[in-house]
Amino acid sequence: VPLPCMSLSLRILDVSHNELEFLPDFQRHHTMPDQLKVFNAGNNHLREIDSAFIHRLKALEVFIIETNLIEQLPPLGSLSGTLMMLWAGQNRIKEIPVSVGKLTKLVSLRLDRNLFQKVPVEVGMCERLQDINLLNNPHMYQPPPEMLVRGPAALLAFMQRLLQASCTHSREVDNAADVSAEELEAELFAEQSLNDDQEEEY
Repeated sequence: VPLPCMSLSLRILDVSHNELEFLPDFQRHHTMPDQLKVFNAGNNHLREIDSAFIHRLKALEVFIIETNLIEQLPPLGSLSGTLMMLWAGQNRIKEIPVSVGKLTKLVSLRLDRNLFQKVPVEVGMCERLQDINLLNNPHMYQPPPEMLVRGPAALLAFMQRLLQASCTHSREVDNAADVSAEELEAELFAEQSLNDDQEEEY
């Protein structure tokens, strides 16, 4: 990526389908346009996204880094007021940061084909989500794979209930020690399935 180009008043930057292994050092080169709204670095060989890069993007709405070799998402809290689309599927991500829950304007979240085990319950705070893709994550147990076929609305509702139940149990200190996260999730999943069955009958 030629650094002189980065000083322009860009709104859309698409560097997808190349063989990029890294992005410029934005701690040393302060040339990233502050008004960039769309950044697409999909289909490259990137292994990481530096946190300094994220902090420079004050107006980012679309962040696409799918089909790379990324193992860890950067902190995303600084994008809480702008980001609407996060596509990071087909990587090697092992953990989803809790800061994803701060992305309250998020509409589309795609994390398919990664290596993480669970999605943090804080995703339930992203109330505007309409598109959620968590398919083909072989190690994932939260949410249960059975929930993925029920559609974005049901999946978001499940995460919201899991978040609410988690907060409730954390306040009830005496009872919290007797209830594991897995037991709580299984209970909510069974209840959700029962509700869905009853709705189909009507």
